[in-house]
Amino acid sequence: MNFRELVIKDHPNITTEQLQTFEAEFIALNNEWTMADIESINSQEYQHKLCEKFDQSMVKLGYGDFDPDAIAHVIEALYSTSEYESLMEYIIISYRNGSGGEGLDELYMLMLSKLQNDFDE
Repeated sequence: MNFRELVIKDHPNITTEQLQTFEAEFIALNNEWTMADIESINSQEYQHKLCEKFDQSMVKLGYGDFDPDAIAHVIEALYSTSEYESLMEYIIISYRNGSGGEGLDELYMLMLSKLQNDFDE
């Protein structure tokens, strides 16, 4: 199931405008991350700022108080989209860093496994 289908399943009354707004914000977030320099990417301040922007966008979609584990299925759908894979890896790691290494456990293990497989090839 792709991202749009998941959101519509979770929130059947979501409007096309809400989905388009999220997609525009998410594309802008991806572009911001892609353009960031290595010093920014490695800073905790930048990690927090980027995750907060992502959180705010998810809340606008109707996911209420943001809880990464509660929307792991949505995060996984975004991670599974090749153009957003790197950004979602960064967000997953940032959430785990911010929470003392907890949360999104299954997705984190999936990501590590994929990275290991990519490395082995």
